[in-house]
Amino acid sequence: MTIIDKISLNKRLELRKTRCISERFEKSPNLNVHCVVSDHLHIRLAARDVTALALIQESFHRAHECVQNRFGWRSDMVFDLWMAPDVIDLRYMTCLPCDETFFCAPGNRDGMHVILFVSPLSCPKNADKDRLCCLLAQEIARHVVRDISQASMTPTRREAVRNMPDVPVAAG
Repeated sequence: MTIIDKISLNKRLELRKTRCISERFEKSPNLNVHCVVSDHLHIRLAARDVTALALIQESFHRAHECVQNRFGWRSDMVFDLWMAPDVIDLRYMTCLPCDETFFCAPGNRDGMHVILFVSPLSCPKNADKDRLCCLLAQEIARHVVRDISQASMTPTRREAVRNMPDVPVAAG
């Protein structure tokens, strides 16, 4: 297991000042196992967390089905779950001072919709199947809504809104 030192973590956290999350998230060097679970699910994790795979897979599939039913959505969207072995890995990946219960759907990488969270082996709350299913459903839904709305993941959209011409408001 690679130790993420304070200096490299602080350098990553500095990226918050200049980049939005979709531009700065990066896989932890400790995610050294890649499992292709199905056509729509890949999981990247640390070797020590392999025992949590069945829990993650079952919770994800329940969450995915729930979102499909809720939105009436069918898609070939592929998800890549990045399961941080510890909270320091999650902080490294998000460049945020988050805690172990933090879940995040920061954007796309290599054609896959990424979801980040801490391993159930490090965070007992994430070991609760129902809670894990609900949190994964929320993150899947974020990706689905972003996909349906064709929303941009980059700051250019924000800049375009700031640069919109003033529109006169009619007096009422």
